[in-house]
Amino acid sequence: MRDAETLGGSLSGSPALKSAASGQPLDAESLKAEVETLRLRLTTQQATKSSLAKSNDELIANVEAMRQEDIESDARATKSRRKTKSKTEVKPDPRRGESSSSRPEPVGRATERRDQERKLRKKLRKIRKETKLARSAS
Repeated sequence: MRDAETLGGSLSGSPALKSAASGQPLDAESLKAEVETLRLRLTTQQATKSSLAKSNDELIANVEAMRQEDIESDARATKSRRKTKSKTEVKPDPRRGESSSSRPEPVGRATERRDQERKLRKKLRKIRKETKLARSAS
């Protein structure tokens, strides 16, 4: 028979396990209640694990889709820059004395996508951590 320590610290407070650890005989009713409690906890943990795995898969798919979109966007931007490069006028910057392009630095969808990808990666790390904890708890 297992003692309270082998079943885990959170279960050690149950009356059935205390009486088992002290060597007292166990009555069927308390054992049934303990088994039902454990069954409910296991079911909850399995549902949580399943939910975390599904969320993890969705995040991975989203990140991969965003990466692909970003790659395609960068390719289009590079191709577009090649076509318009000769039209870009380079002027000296009167304040710094350096040359600067007349075109502003591209800020927009690609940057927003990268920011969103960073946020999704952060969420993904958090979900993976929670999944790891849930797996180690069960």
